[in-house]
Amino acid sequence: MHLYEADYNLILKIMWRHLLQQADEHDMLLPDQWGSRPGKCSIEVVVLKQFTYMLAHMLHMPLACFDNDAAACYDRIIPAMAMMACRRLGLPSCLSQLNTSMLTQAQYRVKTQRGIADIFFLCAFGTGQGSGNSPMIWLAVSLLLIGGMAALCKGITIQSPTGNRKAKRNMDAFVDDSTTWVGSFDNPFCTPRQLARQLQTSAQTWERLLSGSGGKLQLGKCFFYQMCWKWDTEGQPTLMTNAEMNVDIQLIDTPSGTVESIKKKECTEAHRTLGVWTPPSGGNVTQFGKSKERSDTITEGVRLNPLARNEALMGYRHIWLPSVGFPLTAWGLHDNQLYQ
Repeated sequence: MHLYEADYNLILKIMWRHLLQQADEHDMLLPDQWGSRPGKCSIEVVVLKQFTYMLAHMLHMPLACFDNDAAACYDRIIPAMAMMACRRLGLPSCLSQLNTSMLTQAQYRVKTQRGIADIFFLCAFGTGQGSGNSPMIWLAVSLLLIGGMAALCKGITIQSPTGNRKAKRNMDAFVDDSTTWVGSFDNPFCTPRQLARQLQTSAQTWERLLSGSGGKLQLGKCFFYQMCWKWDTEGQPTLMTNAEMNVDIQLIDTPSGTVESIKKKECTEAHRTLGVWTPPSGGNVTQFGKSKERSDTITEGVRLNPLARNEALMGYRHIWLPSVGFPLTAWGLHDNQLYQ
């Protein structure tokens, strides 16, 4: 965590917030990035992902998604590129020069209980975890990268039943957490191998764009889902298993040049996305189990500790409701689950 001078950090907060409002008013922000924006929240990204899964179920269309795990996005930002991205959104040159000169000339020292170290070092990357403008700077940089994905990759195109309205999406991002989409809603006969190759191309494109901006994908923590369908003799569709699809994805780590295989998860296996456990196959068994476990832990803590009425009410409002109630926007409860 960086400790900046208060007045300087206040300037960063005020002026970059003004830049954000200005960019939002002039429709310069892409809808694929939901983080660090006014009127947006993380649960909306989860609901959008759930709706995409549901649409694939209703239409029985092939769909694949790649969950990207970026490493320390704030600490790997290139200051010169960041300022150019902000200038593109309308940042005055005097502010970009102020921020760039500080980032390139600042002397960093370690502060501990024993005092401040005499030895200092310079930092060529990053805008500072404690900087008031870091969220907006990453937003400006990510808009360039997401725009590149839209120009280079196919993504998915969803249209209304009448065909008069269409929506194209390449990825959904909340700050540095992002999901890359590939689908064949216009080609239901796309094979699992063809879908996997499309997803590999899109994922590799994002890895190269992120690497070119100073970032890095942790390929060992990335994974992907693939939804493909099979029909039985009575015409009933079911999701294919990983063994039946028999596909894999390998990506090249641009800085090192090494090739890594990406983990493929079963569609029935839930993964935590922005606080919610969402499996592509549908259902809420995993999320219900996690929420009930959390609820029981909090309840047991209240029962075993002598809390006054107002303290218990405070714990209910500020601990139980946010942690247990937050995922309810993206999933529902059956009657027996609600009773438990």
